[in-house]
Amino acid sequence: MEVLEIDIPFEYRFKCWFCGEDSHTYIEVNHSEINGGLSLISIPTCDECQSYGCHLSVITLDELRPLIKDKIIIRSSKELSIGANWTEKELTESDFTGNAFEGFKRSGWEMFLIAKERVNFKAWDLCIDGIPISEVVNEEIFEFDGLTFSNFNSMLDYLSKTFFLDKPFLKRVLTLYGNDRTIEAVKFCRLVPHETETEREIAFEDLVESFREKDALALNNKILDKLVLYVDIDSIVPVQLKNNTIPALSIQWAMQNGVINFETLDRLEDNFFDTFSSEGDEKAFQLFNALEIYLDKRLSSLSWRKNQDPNFALWEYVESQCKLIRTRGNK
Repeated sequence: MEVLEIDIPFEYRFKCWFCGEDSHTYIEVNHSEINGGLSLISIPTCDECQSYGCHLSVITLDELRPLIKDKIIIRSSKELSIGANWTEKELTESDFTGNAFEGFKRSGWEMFLIAKERVNFKAWDLCIDGIPISEVVNEEIFEFDGLTFSNFNSMLDYLSKTFFLDKPFLKRVLTLYGNDRTIEAVKFCRLVPHETETEREIAFEDLVESFREKDALALNNKILDKLVLYVDIDSIVPVQLKNNTIPALSIQWAMQNGVINFETLDRLEDNFFDTFSSEGDEKAFQLFNALEIYLDKRLSSLSWRKNQDPNFALWEYVESQCKLIRTRGNK
């Protein structure tokens, strides 16, 4: 079978198609998009990528590329772990002594950057005599802290080995957090106690519950965004607390926006300052602080709320409307 040579852009002359290192040889592999069937193409490669021998056990280039990427990650795991456990500043300012340690201090970060570039190297699109035969596209990219992986299992292996994490536990946590929050998942696994299977199970159940609570809060916030209330400012009585006067204007804003707890106030903080921006920054902060004092008093003292809050009846109306819209939203 004739072996076809791919075009090599000028900037990639003598570069390995898989990792970007200097290439000294070629491997021959089938490609399925030429002339409607398999054709042998010649791919420039470095000595290391060829030494893996992956091309001897696969049929097509699409199968070969992720295998070699995984091998690069495994071979470079020590160098990659430098970037996972250090910053450049921390490494250069470390107090390592002795020839071996000082050598690591000087060249460790550069070793990490070289390994990272090899892992993240994006091969050029394949062309023969100027005619494209395929684009190099990953269906899904898995990323962690600047590193890209060809598949989920490759990333899972790297993370579990680099951070000494229980692999099945990490996999379950990653499934919850999703591909775009991998760093958070790893941080969770490193911080929680998981020396035994029982401890890992308790930690995972707590994490699931926290996700449920966040989902419920997000749904509740979405429902309350539909809240439309009008409360006449003339019916609101200013409140005097701790030498602070909570004016009717800020109380009206809280009532009309269904601010019956601190979670809602925190969510609508930007809205508050946008509303009162015309008052000036200092005045707006005073109004917000006064509202926090009022809300804290209402939530911390049931007797004060019922017997001394002059706006008790209006708040009862606001809370009933919030409850009503939640009930409708959950149906």
